[in-house]
Amino acid sequence: MTLTIKQLSEVCSFPESMICCWENGILTPSTKQVEVIEKLYDIHTGKAQDEWFNSKDKDLPKKLQEFRLERRLSRQDLADAVGVNRATLRGWECNDKRPSARNIRKLRDLQAQEDNGEDLGAFLENFPQKLENLCTYLPLTKSEFAKVLGVSTTTLLAWTSGLHVPSVFSVNLVATFCTKQGIDFNNLDVAQTTTVNSDDIKKLRKQFGFTQKQLTGNLSVGSNTIALWESKRRKPSKKFQRKLGSLSDRIWLDLFRKLDFLLEDKEFSVQELAEELTDISGSSIKETTVLNWMAKVSYPNDNQLACLEQLLKNFNYKPQDKGTGK
Repeated sequence: MTLTIKQLSEVCSFPESMICCWENGILTPSTKQVEVIEKLYDIHTGKAQDEWFNSKDKDLPKKLQEFRLERRLSRQDLADAVGVNRATLRGWECNDKRPSARNIRKLRDLQAQEDNGEDLGAFLENFPQKLENLCTYLPLTKSEFAKVLGVSTTTLLAWTSGLHVPSVFSVNLVATFCTKQGIDFNNLDVAQTTTVNSDDIKKLRKQFGFTQKQLTGNLSVGSNTIALWESKRRKPSKKFQRKLGSLSDRIWLDLFRKLDFLLEDKEFSVQELAEELTDISGSSIKETTVLNWMAKVSYPNDNQLACLEQLLKNFNYKPQDKGTGK
């Protein structure tokens, strides 16, 4: 198979002018450049049958999906790592499209990172909790730490809630930061000194619009317990302080899973989702409102939650666990 100069440039990421100089004897490629050209030429022409990612491999869609799912990556995560959009990656997995040689090279680079001893799986084990510990240890708010990493606050919240697994390159951002700061990310010892007082309980109820009775149901405590805690006549035990501390995360995670189902699996844009909810509600639900939910700025009110549940029901949504609700 013969490649044009343009095709060879795309495969090897070398400028066309440089390749022309090699062909005309004006310049001589280095040994390393020759090795790169030979290796990528074999991949492009299908000669490298033993390579894990091969554009001519009929099992590539299956291998690609397995590679992603084994690492608990969403299509968006892997697409970001490769530098393509989610629709393109979906096309590769569904065998509607074939990745270019350049993208095959990027996929192989991701695989090589693990082959070279960069254990993504070990780093991602209990990743949400370790990332929470890191923010507490520094100490930084999630918004502040997101700026340090160069990602959005919403992205960092999705990582700490377990909704999304970061891409290989995003993991490297965290790893590089910890290395520079001399922090052992996998073994952070953060003392659990947080206590929950009456004001915290009131703030929790106000944030999610819970009545005392609704919060009682979520915590499985006696009917008057919340009132006693809020009036300071009784103090929650260590067990219930931990429950209260994790309740907020569980509520947000339940909401994030529902939004992810609509935005990721059903491929709604945020604007389309807002329009669908508006149609069900009969009153305007703006795109910024949905974005605020995603960024934990605000939580849906009762009417908005009911509309969201109706939309999910239309798509036969099945929650991963019982979740938390009113």
